[in-house]
Amino acid sequence: TQFSFSLTNKTDHSMKIIWDEAVYVNENGSSQKVFHSGVKYTDRNTSLPPTTIVRGAKIDDLIMPTDNVYFVSGQYGGWRELPLFKNSAMTAEELNTLKDSYIGKVVKVLLPIKIEETTNEYLFTFKIEDFITK
Repeated sequence: TQFSFSLTNKTDHSMKIIWDEAVYVNENGSSQKVFHSGVKYTDRNTSLPPTTIVRGAKIDDLIMPTDNVYFVSGQYGGWRELPLFKNSAMTAEELNTLKDSYIGKVVKVLLPIKIEETTNEYLFTFKIEDFITK
């Protein structure tokens, strides 16, 4: 449902993650707005303040596409999270087809990080090489 990460600031200056410009690109190439830990689900689509990381400090955080969170009303309702990748099927054959559709695909995370007055766009690319079925 999310990407967890640790980020250490090894520079001589404070840095800021610019969350309003961060995105997740899914396996089909669609760009999606993200939110991170500490943001209420109800606020996930609002403007998010930057996270400051002081020089020599680190943060542990996560990113999740805003579209993967939704609310279900009713007695058994509440907030729900969709997986980053569809991961269920009715038959073993369906599951193998699903598995084959992901192998070789790429997902990306763009984290814009501002140091002093310069914003650098760090693009992390992940190639799907395996899909474990149970």
